[in-house]
Amino acid sequence: KGGPALRAFVPQFQTTFVKALQDQSRQVRLESIAALGLLMPLSTRVDPLLKELVAGSLGRSGEQIAAVQMATLEALAVVLSKGGGKAKQPDSVPSALSASQELVFEHADEGVREAAAKVMGAACAILGEETTTDVLNRILDASGDYDDSNADIRHGKACAC
Repeated sequence: KGGPALRAFVPQFQTTFVKALQDQSRQVRLESIAALGLLMPLSTRVDPLLKELVAGSLGRSGEQIAAVQMATLEALAVVLSKGGGKAKQPDSVPSALSASQELVFEHADEGVREAAAKVMGAACAILGEETTTDVLNRILDASGDYDDSNADIRHGKACAC
């Protein structure tokens, strides 16, 4: 509701909403994702937020932690789709793509794999056709890297495509 008048407070809001992604309540996490999306038109510095969300999406396991990881990935996908074009550091968006590629095949939770696929899609939309083609070729040719008899890996490939 405040529009441009809130621009000065965007960094504090981003910090608050990123912390809210860790909340035990699913509703709080969902509202946090939506709020981060609403802040993107006002945000001028997207790179630190992308870096923080990428770091938050990696290196976790467990059922409750998988829910937090999924929320972090969903938030990363929203930030990339609504503000990823503002990223100025050359490695910000590719690092999100790389993190999502690891998770889409290797994570045990299907919700995390689906959220990682959303991040892949948003990152590929920013990085362009050549990168998207490379990613898809890697996914389709990944039969040697991953055991196709594993249902989780097949699910990850399907989500990524």
